[in-house]
Amino acid sequence: MDEYEKKLELIRYYNASRNYDRLRLACLDALKDNPRDSWLLIKLSYAYYELDMFDECADVCRDIIACGVSPYVLYAYDMMSSIYADLNDPVKSEEYAKKAVDGDPNDADLLVQYAWRIANNGRLDEALEVLARAEAINPKSSIVLFYKNQIYHYYLRDREAEFEILARLTAVSNDPYRLNLALGNFYYKYKEFAEAHSHYTKAVAVKPTQTRDCEEAKAALRELEAYGYGVSTENCPCPNRNCKYCGKCKECARDHHGKNMYCRLSPWRRKINDILARFC
Repeated sequence: MDEYEKKLELIRYYNASRNYDRLRLACLDALKDNPRDSWLLIKLSYAYYELDMFDECADVCRDIIACGVSPYVLYAYDMMSSIYADLNDPVKSEEYAKKAVDGDPNDADLLVQYAWRIANNGRLDEALEVLARAEAINPKSSIVLFYKNQIYHYYLRDREAEFEILARLTAVSNDPYRLNLALGNFYYKYKEFAEAHSHYTKAVAVKPTQTRDCEEAKAALRELEAYGYGVSTENCPCPNRNCKYCGKCKECARDHHGKNMYCRLSPWRRKINDILARFC
């Protein structure tokens, strides 16, 4: 194996292990030998994107587009779409997603991303039509079902339809992170917080923590744990061991609109808080 092949092998290793800073450095080193290699440029763009170096990532994508090598140009358009989505520019994000789809209308993954960008711009019926095209191309795609679920979760309130999609996703998914994220989102939306916490925990456990994808599940876990779900209550300061809220002081405060523990409230105050809790 010559020196250049060793460099490529190192890039594959860093990419597989998701060590994005080392991947960035390895790609830059290999590009000295072959500065217009689109495969290297794509790997470099991934590294920049995961490191939140959006300006550098966009510059690399423009270089890939200038090289004009298929299918890397389509990957670059897709990456540009992701960059603009992260920069809160949904119009530009959709524009680049459409360029990717125009380059290959039969790529189900590109259609899924395009549908998600359309949904983010409020055109839900059109987004679902594009997802239907993607599903027709790849009927067993868990990615299609995941983003269909995302549209229902964030933009439509139809519990039965959402549950049906999740049941299909559970049957075909080979991505435990996305599956548990979708299930966690579903239970969170419908206020079944203990189930939501369980699935978010599973999602974080299977997804490497250094990837940006993991942040959604981690953020949801932090929010739930701030309200007492999944938090150890062994040292709960509640003075009344017979109280049904003993060991659940944070849950107490959440459910009864108070900073004080429920069991320390006077009987009339508990009654008022119980009445208020029915309307929250």
